[in-house]
Amino acid sequence: MPTLLLSNGAVLVDQLVPLRDLITGLADVELPTHTGQLPALLPDDRRNAS
Repeated sequence: MPTLLLSNGAVLVDQLVPLRDLITGLADVELPTHTGQLPALLPDDRRNAS
């Protein structure tokens, strides 16, 4: 799949990437990052309870 991935205007990938690799690669990087961000969305009393 033709792929162009940018981060803050910098080109990270500009090449053909198999769709499977694109999906698993993004999942490996993005899911842990966003999972770590979720507690920040909780109200203060819920965030500090654990």
